[in-house]
Amino acid sequence: MKKLLLAIITAAAAATATTTAAAEELRLIDATGGAELTILMQAAMQLTGGSENTAVSMQKSVPSKALPMLESGRADAVILDHRFAGKYQNIALAADALAICASTANPVRDLTVRDVQEIITLPRPTWKKYINWDEDIQRIAIKPGRPGGTLLYRIFGKQEFPQEIFRVTTPDSGFAFVNSASLFFVNFRTELPSNIKMVRINGVYPTGADIRAGRYPLAVKYVIAFKSEHPLLKKLINKISTENIWQRQMQDSGLLVLLEKPVREAEQ
Repeated sequence: MKKLLLAIITAAAAATATTTAAAEELRLIDATGGAELTILMQAAMQLTGGSENTAVSMQKSVPSKALPMLESGRADAVILDHRFAGKYQNIALAADALAICASTANPVRDLTVRDVQEIITLPRPTWKKYINWDEDIQRIAIKPGRPGGTLLYRIFGKQEFPQEIFRVTTPDSGFAFVNSASLFFVNFRTELPSNIKMVRINGVYPTGADIRAGRYPLAVKYVIAFKSEHPLLKKLINKISTENIWQRQMQDSGLLVLLEKPVREAEQ
């Protein structure tokens, strides 16, 4: 009988330990489709400090698969485009924006979102419709450092863009194509040479203030969505919102930091 009682106590203690360990595990899913937000994992690893009592994991997925995992409790938080956050609590992390640029020799000043979508999907668009200039539009999509040429997909959705769109990996190689008919698709933080200008979209330039306020239309806001406030998640958000090193890394990656107010740490 004593052995049976001891076995029950031992099993209960083991179950309690397992439950405690699980409570200190933070399971993240990156469903951004390529945004440079892996620094969250770096900050989280620093937060745990190699402690055996805490663990953080991050996997990549898509919103249609990640959100059911959040709902069923198989994930604690999902990082994704705010348009997919739906009913879940969320905290704004950062924004990414696509700037449209042209040569200063080109008279174009304004385009609409519909114009841009038309220009990137037609096999051979010309300037005639937009500025009454009978020249083919030479389209160059630049992957500005790490944030990615996938920004086109994240804004306009998965589609087959024409092969005529040049895809280059650095601003220098992209801007080498500049002529009066060129149109560039770049991250809004890309430093432009003196012979390149930004084009207003729906009358708005991609400034930090207009992106933050939601006025610039070619932008994606990323949030971290969750069902309940996980203690490690609150500590992680506190860390990246109060330590400048993490915000600088996001900015260096071409993102606009949206985190403003620290989240209060869970009571110990």
